[in-house]
Amino acid sequence: MPENNDTITIVAKPERRRFEVQDNAEPIGKTQYVDHDGRRVFFHTDVDEAYAGRGLASDLVRTALDTTLAEGLVPVGVCPYVHAWLERHPDVKAKASEPTDPDFAALRPRG
Repeated sequence: MPENNDTITIVAKPERRRFEVQDNAEPIGKTQYVDHDGRRVFFHTDVDEAYAGRGLASDLVRTALDTTLAEGLVPVGVCPYVHAWLERHPDVKAKASEPTDPDFAALRPRG
């Protein structure tokens, strides 16, 4: 593992409905979402434990939420990490929405 963040990038992967944090283009973490009705519902976030303590999950979520807002979508934090992150960042929380029943329904598998 590198000692600095020079090889760390955060990449949008809309085809996989997630944002990834990568080290030398290898995924080491992600935040996953579902889009519906102009809302982007974030339901899971994780970063490899080998990279813990570097603020990468926070950077990942910040990038994901900033991108979501720039795309004109309303971010929704169902994921405990994203929800907690929003609590610590009231400037972004003011632009986000609390989860609704339709948000939870959008997370259910269809079939």
